[in-house]
Amino acid sequence: NSLHPPHCASTIATIRSFAAAVACRSQSHRRLAAAIIMGRGRGRGRGRGRGRGRGRHFHSQRPLPEMDAELRERNLKASGLVMELPAEAQQAARVGGVLEADVGIAAFVKDDTAPMRGVFKQRFKDFLVNEIDTDGEVVRLSDTVLPPEDEAKIQEALAEDAGSSANASSDSVDPNELVLREFAALLGESEAKRLVKWAADITAVHERYDSDTKPSDEEKPQGPRVDSSFTFDNTALDSKEKRTQLHKLVRLHLPTLATSTDNGVTKAVYRSARVHRREERRMNAKWPRNGCDFVRFTMYKCNSDTMNILTALSKMLNIRTKSFGYAGTKDKRGCTTQHVTVYRTLPHIVEDAAKRLRYGDVHVSDFQYVKEGMRLGGLSGNYFTVVLRHVQVDDEAIIERRADSLARHGFINYFGMQRFGTQAIGTHLIGRAMITGNWSLAVSLLLMPRSEHDRDAFRKEYRDNRDEKRALRLVPRGCAAERAALSALVKDQKNYAGAMFAVPRNLRMMYLHAYQSFVWNHMVSERMTKYDKLNPIVGDLIIVDGDDDGEESKHDDDETHVHKTQVRALTRQDIDSGKYTIHDVVLPVPGFNVSMPENELGAAYTAFLAREGITMEHFEKMSKVMQVTLNGDYRHIMRRPRDMKWKVFRYTDYTKPLALTDPERLEGKPEPISEDGAPFLAVRLEFGLPTSTYATMLIREFLKTTTEPHIQRQMDKVSMEAYARMLPAGTLGKRKSTEEQRQDSDSKRARN
Repeated sequence: NSLHPPHCASTIATIRSFAAAVACRSQSHRRLAAAIIMGRGRGRGRGRGRGRGRGRHFHSQRPLPEMDAELRERNLKASGLVMELPAEAQQAARVGGVLEADVGIAAFVKDDTAPMRGVFKQRFKDFLVNEIDTDGEVVRLSDTVLPPEDEAKIQEALAEDAGSSANASSDSVDPNELVLREFAALLGESEAKRLVKWAADITAVHERYDSDTKPSDEEKPQGPRVDSSFTFDNTALDSKEKRTQLHKLVRLHLPTLATSTDNGVTKAVYRSARVHRREERRMNAKWPRNGCDFVRFTMYKCNSDTMNILTALSKMLNIRTKSFGYAGTKDKRGCTTQHVTVYRTLPHIVEDAAKRLRYGDVHVSDFQYVKEGMRLGGLSGNYFTVVLRHVQVDDEAIIERRADSLARHGFINYFGMQRFGTQAIGTHLIGRAMITGNWSLAVSLLLMPRSEHDRDAFRKEYRDNRDEKRALRLVPRGCAAERAALSALVKDQKNYAGAMFAVPRNLRMMYLHAYQSFVWNHMVSERMTKYDKLNPIVGDLIIVDGDDDGEESKHDDDETHVHKTQVRALTRQDIDSGKYTIHDVVLPVPGFNVSMPENELGAAYTAFLAREGITMEHFEKMSKVMQVTLNGDYRHIMRRPRDMKWKVFRYTDYTKPLALTDPERLEGKPEPISEDGAPFLAVRLEFGLPTSTYATMLIREFLKTTTEPHIQRQMDKVSMEAYARMLPAGTLGKRKSTEEQRQDSDSKRARN
């Protein structure tokens, strides 16, 4: 109406009708349809002005107004795409996230109603995770790198590869001093220092600008500009033999540089790591460890995802990310230690790359040569050190009682909230739509805005205009599933099944396994609320003796489930014998190849799935369609922590460390102590858990409060407000701009 005078009402009505007819197409198609009617598009028309008869110029003109909400909704329904949040997601959107009750987390082992509150992961160093290897040993960082004899052999191999034995020196010499000494013997001390300094400067500049993270103005190098090349003083290079020796030394000690001599002038320039592939292939052919193709090391990281660190290292080492092997990804918000293997990459090169990482606080140690690389699931568990701050409890004796109960009885082995995502649309909802074959709903749940405050522009574009091409251009990095689905829809707009099949396989499995976990959580809640919590009952399933050491099935979402093919139901005689406890009982994760409990709980499984519109045949069908494994698993309903310890602290400063990280232990820092009379209370818990067991569910049993993310955010806010009231005005801002702010900034750059 704003574009045309009132007497064009009939034409405007025609435009609206035509636009409604093609509303299932993109916004550009609607505009082009209107342009054709008005004579401004393709073909000969009566319209006047720039672009007559040339449809490609139409988009440069003033756009037509958007359709009103009612018309858009009617056309979207006609296209068959569901754009309305399910009831569970609508409730989650109102409160800011998925609720525990929505995913079946409802019961506690002990009904201790004494009020107790605490803030979880207020600081990164309040959550420490150390991997437990297959031998049951806790993996910790140490100050050991390589035995001297191994280092000497590596230096010898490097010297052989460069055609020189100049580097076969004692380990007691500092490597940097050794490099400087060798160049000084050839070029002179001042020229050698100038070369080494320039090499360090030019390498730092290129690593900064070659990375995926674009530096801000503050991060850009300050001071004098670094020259792009280095010209040697030829007075020391007066013979071909000396220049040849220089080329060999640079290739050996400064592999990021390339040297050349032209018209008597010798120069060095920086070369990309991609140029090194030929040298690396030759080095692999002379790999010094016969029969051991992998190097295993211990890696410590803080406030960074495992894959982010390994991806950064792979770029610096010029190797594929798949060259690294690990037993499992560790929590991002925390400090973790784990074993990692890398294929045919010398230890000192990995160590040097780890030191040059600009984020993640990465430390590596304990390099060993091994025959096989690590695989997902190659661990027996994790050892946690968790600090709960701003604990509010009427009596400290409650802390002792709760911790003792946890150590003796354990906790319900729920799948934690991380399993279902932190957004309003849980991953289990997408999985349910996939299992039932409702592909349009699955695509809608994947692409629609997570809440009314969702900042992702591509989701709003797809919801409002159904313009897949434009939405695809707006997808940010990190949204692999959404990008894959939109790419498929660009090719075939209504092939929703094809769009979900285009999603990477590990993500498809994550959605389906989340729904299996959703069902299991509901069933274990029914088992614990309606029947004896601390003792087995007739018909409960247990693992058959002799299969306790069987293999574990590994899921592609980096988690493992206890999978025992041989189970049997408990009889009255088994119960009376007292041989079995509640910790022996397992429940099936639903699938097409599992046995059900031989009591009322078996019927409860069938009834629950029937209400969802699902049968066991759906899992078998989906396994074939999506090329995933949904045969089912068995999972213990209760878990007891290993070697559980606890300690109570009083503190004043929320930035005060209450647990030592592995690097701090190596530095010899003293153990944190409690401050008598301090206003705030904290509890430190230390415990080990097997694989696929969630520490958050142990914390939930200890505090008897929810672990929902939005509740934790509220409690953290209350804690910071209480701390701020104790400080002079403006002091809190200064406190927060130290280590926590620095790590937040590093993490943000890494994500970008």
